[in-house]
Amino acid sequence: MTDQEKELEEYRATVRKMRDYAQEQFDKLIVYLSSGGLILTLGFVKDLVDLDEAGWKFLMIASWAGFVISLLLILLSHKSAIKAGTLELQGKHTESDEQDERTNRLNNWSFGFLIAAITVFVLFFTINL
Repeated sequence: MTDQEKELEEYRATVRKMRDYAQEQFDKLIVYLSSGGLILTLGFVKDLVDLDEAGWKFLMIASWAGFVISLLLILLSHKSAIKAGTLELQGKHTESDEQDERTNRLNNWSFGFLIAAITVFVLFFTINL
């Protein structure tokens, strides 16, 4: 192996570590934001909005559902990532790559539900100011 090939391999290893760290942080952030959003909206909505007179209450419930679905999807994503790693260790590279794609989709859906939940709650709050 030449020096240039070694440098390229070291560079790739560094990029992989950075990518894995970023993915780990992204997953944590989704969990923190989804659970925090759920707790804050459940705990403080009565202080922000008069629920007896509030309109469009289904938006509040939809936002809670969005936070919960986001959390469930990120949990499934972690299980999927574990399965992908296991398949990779077993030498089943094609199956591992397919599982990685599932993990990616679950992460994207989780992020989407988080954004939707935040947006819907802000809409509910704005309507009921």
